[in-house]
Amino acid sequence: MKVAVHYRFSACECLGSAGVVLKIPTGIWPVAEREPVSALVDGRVLALDAAAFEQLKLEGKVQLLG
Repeated sequence: MKVAVHYRFSACECLGSAGVVLKIPTGIWPVAEREPVSALVDGRVLALDAAAFEQLKLEGKVQLLG
């Protein structure tokens, strides 16, 4: 079972699992990398498309802390 880890986000947009584009503000947010990826952002749980989240990591907009 995977637990949440913290990522540093630059302000970005990410495709949500429901096909809607979600805006994610700059900050450090806990993320559970499952299908879908869950991120706790400003007290809301966002369900992110796993492939779109991977693309954000490749673009350097999301960085694993630790």
